[in-house]
Amino acid sequence: MSDTPNIRLGWRLRVRMAENRIPTATELKRRLDAIGYDITSAQLSRIVDERPAQVKTALLEALLKVLGGTLDDLMPAEGRVEQPSSAPQGGEEVAPSPAPAATPTRKRKPARPASEAVDPDDAGGPRVRPFSVPPKK
Repeated sequence: MSDTPNIRLGWRLRVRMAENRIPTATELKRRLDAIGYDITSAQLSRIVDERPAQVKTALLEALLKVLGGTLDDLMPAEGRVEQPSSAPQGGEEVAPSPAPAATPTRKRKPARPASEAVDPDDAGGPRVRPFSVPPKK
């Protein structure tokens, strides 16, 4: 395990928009379209309002081109998140953690043996038999 603590990245897109006098996501989309970066309004609205879990580098480059500044201006390191140490510190006793609950497994139908003939019309659905329709009078 590494002794280096984790660093959480911030997300200051809304702040950078305000600093550049871009009031709405629609205006930001217009500017991104103008430089040739294609993104839907829904995608852009999501990342304007909250920090995305993943960001494409092409999007970061386009945002920096429109907003100016550096990557650190857009995604500053907000602080360090300490990882819990695996060994107790200062003689403290640590209670054992409970075992994780078992994930229920789904039962599957047994596979057909290769020797068994497979009907090509059988789509795996319920078996349906046609019924007779009385002739029209």
